[in-house]
Amino acid sequence: MAILNQLNLARIYNITKELSSFRTRLTGTLECNLAASYIRSYLEEKLNVTDIEEDLWEYNGTFSSNLVVRVNGTNLKEEIVIIAAHYDSISLEGNAPGADDNAVGVAVCMEVIGLIQNSGALNRTVIFLALAGEEQAFIGSQAWLNMHKDDVSNIVGVINLDMIGFGNELLIIQNDQSTWLADAIIQASSPLNITIGKSNSPYPDNTRFDHETFWLKQIPAVSIFEGGGMYSYYHTSEDTIDKISFSLVGQCASVALLSVLSLGTAKFQYNQLFLSILICSLIGLAAIFPFLVFRKVNQSLIIRPE
Repeated sequence: MAILNQLNLARIYNITKELSSFRTRLTGTLECNLAASYIRSYLEEKLNVTDIEEDLWEYNGTFSSNLVVRVNGTNLKEEIVIIAAHYDSISLEGNAPGADDNAVGVAVCMEVIGLIQNSGALNRTVIFLALAGEEQAFIGSQAWLNMHKDDVSNIVGVINLDMIGFGNELLIIQNDQSTWLADAIIQASSPLNITIGKSNSPYPDNTRFDHETFWLKQIPAVSIFEGGGMYSYYHTSEDTIDKISFSLVGQCASVALLSVLSLGTAKFQYNQLFLSILICSLIGLAAIFPFLVFRKVNQSLIIRPE
């Protein structure tokens, strides 16, 4: 597709470099808030992205923000596709540049939403979320869901990008409800000839991502993640831009772009909870239908006195 040629890896690199230069983007700190301001300014001034909202929520006596870009769809505008990444960072020692976790994920999302907004309207609405609070048990994504309750039932699916720049392959973290979404991403990316794996749990076993917040609301959500080996610099001061494979990042950017475009236009049954309820109802009706027929016939055979 021609739009793939518009992906600018140098721009993704520069955003990643700038975000990781804020040292520790710990939620609630000045550095984290400055990073949010940088993201907003870059979207507006460099990528010509408009309609940026800033959702403020309180953490440890200070305010943190989620940045929200909404690109309205056309005939299916009430249905929502979300692409998300967290911009906060944490370290177990020293500074937390958080290049792989997760400045580069934010950079790819920024590039994708810029191209989406300037490529023409899709059928569905696309929302980009730049989230804080991921490192504090996903309080940023929880805050967004609490502040946008009217949107929850309309969400088709969520693609979260987190740690996409190390290793030699891409992996989709899914659950049973979001298997269809993982398959849709793989199908949308088939022209790229990129091998994408699927897993129900990344490394290490206790690693968790913002997609789990949406799982708790029964919303189909996945995270695109790096595969092929443990990232030794996870949550350390050595998580710097020189550790990132931008060839893998470029693959992820292409996958994310094609996936959002596909989900924004394709026809499919997206409300899996509703579909499950419908199927169970039909099975229930099928089970009692013979009994209803028998009862009706039996009643018709009863001789009633005149």
